[in-house]
Amino acid sequence: MTDQAKSMAYDLGYLPVTTDRVEKMCTLVGGLATNYLIRFAYPDGQALWVGSAEEVNSCVTTTNGTVVSNSYVGPSITAAYRTGTWALLWTRRRRRPWPRRSDPPPARVLPPSVDQRVSGGAR
Repeated sequence: MTDQAKSMAYDLGYLPVTTDRVEKMCTLVGGLATNYLIRFAYPDGQALWVGSAEEVNSCVTTTNGTVVSNSYVGPSITAAYRTGTWALLWTRRRRRPWPRRSDPPPARVLPPSVDQRVSGGAR
């Protein structure tokens, strides 16, 4: 997925984040989980990895290893992996699409200036 990398990075970069360890209440419904590790390549040769997942409880975080977002984007990442097209999808738990691009966040999951290359995988 190369032509969609900037759009994906922009959307993920505006997820609300925290550096605090946040405990969440989750159901114990069992089922399949798909973990994702996404690599964003930058023009200077550096890379940033973002981890997330899709799972039945919708109770996973998205992280770059420094900050964490509790916004659930698993279905969006799965759809992008399957189709090669990025779109931030609405979920049952999210009534309006996040991010609201007019509200800049205090910190970012992704730094600006991502290159057009993104790679990743599912397990």
